[in-house]
Parts: sequence; C-alpha cells; structure tokens
Amino acid sequence: MKKEDILEKSRQENRGGDERERKVRLDAYGLAHLFVILICFATTVFEEIRYDISAYKTPGMMILFGTNTVLHLFCAVKVGKKYDWFMGIASLLLFVGDVFLYLNYHLMG
Repeated sequence: MKKEDILEKSRQENRGGDERERKVRLDAYGLAHLFVILICFATTVFEEIRYDISAYKTPGMMILFGTNTVLHLFCAVKVGKKYDWFMGIASLLLFVGDVFLYLNYHLMG
C-alpha cells in the first residue's frame, strides 16, 4: 500500500473523531438524556401535585418516552441487541399512548 492510500484510509476511519472524542460525545449524550429524563419527571410530578392528578397538562412524559424511543431504536438498528429492540418498542407504545392522552386532553377539553 502506498503512503497516500494509508493516509486516506486513516482519514476515513477518523472522520467522526478519534476514539476518545467519540467516547466523550457518547458520555455527553448519555448525560444530556439523563438530564432530559429528570426535567420531564420533575415537571410532570410538579404538575400532578399542583393541579388535578387526572389532568394531562404537561408533555414531560411524552418527551421522555419519545427521546427513549429514538435512542433505543437507533441503537437497535445499529447494534441489533434485543434489549434495545424491547425498550424501543415499549417506549414507542408509551409515547403513542402519551400523545393520545395529551391531544385528547388539549383538543377535547
């Protein structure tokens, strides 16, 4: 292999950053996801305590399940683990249910 071919192959492999940079980005996305979960959970609990518990005013859980759906289905497609397929489908079902409840509450009154 020529020197230019080796350099080009190395550039292709490192297009998304080196291994350490990818690990840092994955950790950051995981932390951001945890932060979204905490915000959604806190706002939902606050709304449930402050207002009528049967009212669906805050889309926090809908955002949470939507984020989980994207995360796990993306991993399932890329990696193929059964856990990600299970969590992705479960989150998708809960997300669709929350969308229904949210729209039902806001459109039907």
